Amino acid sequence: MFQIVVFDERRSSERTRKILEQYAHKNQMSFQIETIFEEQKLLKFLEEHQDLDVVFLDIRIGEDVDGIDVARKINILAPRVAIVFLTGYTDYATEVYDARQLYFAKREELGQSLVGIFSRLHSETARRNRGFVHIHAKGRELIIREEEILYIERNGRTTRIHCRKETIDISEKLSELEKKLNPVIFVRCHNSFIVNFMAVREFTRTDFVLNEESIIPISRYKLNETRERFFVWSKQYI
Repeated sequence: MFQIVVFDERRSSERTRKILEQYAHKNQMSFQIETIFEEQKLLKFLEEHQDLDVVFLDIRIGEDVDGIDVARKINILAPRVAIVFLTGYTDYATEVYDARQLYFAKREELGQSLVGIFSRLHSETARRNRGFVHIHAKGRELIIREEEILYIERNGRTTRIHCRKETIDISEKLSELEKKLNPVIFVRCHNSFIVNFMAVREFTRTDFVLNEESIIPISRYKLNETRERFFVWSKQYI
């Protein structure tokens, strides 16, 4: 689950929330979204929620609040939190670099920008992990190389990680595990499956065939995103 704060004027915040909720529903993702309208409440919330993933904020909020200044404070208070700047103008395009941020999006294009935003957010998380995945598995702490993972499936309350030499059962949900994985290499092609592109032998409209003969379904809702991600990966690695 991605934990998100939208910091903007009330009407704009609700529009942004609606776009995020529609995106989450369409892509079978889980978002926890808070809308906050006052700077001090935002900073207090950040102090209490250090596990927050991303803040969407307008560069200019009303007449009094400078979003870039707020972003600088977030950088100091919660350095791991990603920031997405929203604006209806292009005048601020260079000023946003005064604060460390993940993405700059025009408000009217937010819906189209979300694939890029969340792909980049996944990439930042994966970069910190440097190609390894930290797994809690029945009293064990495991560090697994991403290249060792073939695919991951969710069955009931169990997530099964299929590696080259072993299979590991954990309780962590796919939505949580997905945030730990490199989005250039892994794709959630189905509500119940994540696949490592490096293990794929054949890609069709309905499934992946892996090198060790497993067949992994691709849902029609995930097909377009899966295809786009596959071609991004293939250009870099093939």
